[in-house]
Amino acid sequence: RRSNHALFPKRTSLGRKHLDRLTPAEFRAAVWARDGGRDRATGQSVSKSDCSWDRLGEVAHLYGRNVRPEWATDPDRALLLSHVMHILSDGRGGYRLKLYDPLTGERATDASKPIEFTLYDRAGRILWNRIS
Repeated sequence: RRSNHALFPKRTSLGRKHLDRLTPAEFRAAVWARDGGRDRATGQSVSKSDCSWDRLGEVAHLYGRNVRPEWATDPDRALLLSHVMHILSDGRGGYRLKLYDPLTGERATDASKPIEFTLYDRAGRILWNRIS
């Protein structure tokens, strides 16, 4: 039995669904440009294609894309981190890299403003602290 999909192709809209939102590629480019190709947590230069996890840059959301889907392509809600720092900032690394607003002490929500980065060891002791 043949499917009707071949007989009646799906109509596609011309243009984007949400004209006010950035595409994922535009979103990542805006974050890379704002952060100047540097890991915001450490200040080290990162690359889009380096083999070393310390130098491989990734765009990290301040809140997960599933937690805050409306922030998924908002450059003010994401920052540039190395692959290692990105892992440490989420569940894969036990949330050991914490991101705070230095003025309020609350969890950071705006990457266009300064952020206080604090890295903890497994016992909960502070290893280092930096504001960027």
